[in-house]
Amino acid sequence: MKRFILFLKMTMLIGAMSISCQKSPSKTASSAASLPPIDGCPTGKAIVSLTYDDGLASQLQYAVSALNEFGLKGTFFLNDVSAQKDDWKKVRDAGHELGAHTLHHPCTASFDWVEAGNASEDYDMPRMAAELDSQLALLRELGQAPPVSFAYPCGTTWIGKEQTSYIPLIQERFLAARGVEGNISVRPAPLMNVPAYFLEGPVEAFIGSANAAIEDSGWVVFGFHGVGGDYLTVSNDDHRAFLQWLVEHKENIAVLPFGEAARCMQ
Repeated sequence: MKRFILFLKMTMLIGAMSISCQKSPSKTASSAASLPPIDGCPTGKAIVSLTYDDGLASQLQYAVSALNEFGLKGTFFLNDVSAQKDDWKKVRDAGHELGAHTLHHPCTASFDWVEAGNASEDYDMPRMAAELDSQLALLRELGQAPPVSFAYPCGTTWIGKEQTSYIPLIQERFLAARGVEGNISVRPAPLMNVPAYFLEGPVEAFIGSANAAIEDSGWVVFGFHGVGGDYLTVSNDDHRAFLQWLVEHKENIAVLPFGEAARCMQ
């Protein structure tokens, strides 16, 4: 887990250094391109999406209640939450988006916390396709209607020892996919590997990234793991303070679930 934390922190640093490069649009095709634009997309504002990975207990305890209190909607990228179906159905019923993050969270075998047999190197295309389809079925059971969003575990877009890209499987099944490299998106956004900032505080760091998005009328995605607990944790106080700041700056910022924002950023 320590190496995973170091990996994410290095990725965030690289992303922050490369922010000036984001304005070159991706040429990667997106399944969102075939969908009609949705009504009510904000104009002249930045878009902020709040995303939460791994279906953690601290998210159920603190993040969901804080989002509800401030009247904001988030996106929760889940793994296998079969044992907590009722809890996550309630999250969906509250209007939050539930997205896919694979069932078994494959990451490179170089991380010592990755379970044997579930490393990225252990997968092939048929196995990944079957797992994605199983998770889509689970999300439907939880009440999440298509189109569905995806987040790459560890930001890794390849599987197998030959490191074959599985982005084509994602394009076939999902509206858009989130990565882990920190950056701000502008139209047309790279919807098959959307940048995201993973910060652990202080609140001023979140505000700084949001202000950068305001300057560009861009889309900034924030990724969270633990909120007031678990791992890669942002404190409950910093999380709540950022939500309050977003509400106070609604004249310049629209907070949208990841999937809704993706369709607005076509």
